[in-house]
Amino acid sequence: MTRCHGYSLAACRMLRLFLFFGSLMLSGCLVVPVDQATVGSRDKISEDTIAAFQVGVTTRKDVVLRLGEPDYVTEDERQLQYFWGRIYMIWAVVGQTGNGAVGDVGKKYTLLVTFSPEGLLQQTEVVKAPIGDADSF
Repeated sequence: MTRCHGYSLAACRMLRLFLFFGSLMLSGCLVVPVDQATVGSRDKISEDTIAAFQVGVTTRKDVVLRLGEPDYVTEDERQLQYFWGRIYMIWAVVGQTGNGAVGDVGKKYTLLVTFSPEGLLQQTEVVKAPIGDADSF
């Protein structure tokens, strides 16, 4: 008869199953889908708002009146940048010893608004980047 650390093979298998399922029951993972702005972020700038800006017609003043003060302005003041972030999922993991981790998954966005030397809109572009844990801009 085969032995396992002094126990019968059947007892050893039962112990392994118990440890496996016991560890699963004592650990866990939680995923919560959300759709919210990151802390300190401006509200989402919609595609409709961006589409309302017309190349060669919209002025810098029009953009600032519609979106508010930009988060960044280039040195030559020909480009304005607006930042915002969205969180789409919050997750939590707890282990058997009580250790765990919490985080979120989302995207950060930058709207680049470029103007001609005359101050008329030349181009708009939205740049997207994934974010891990609510990193700031």
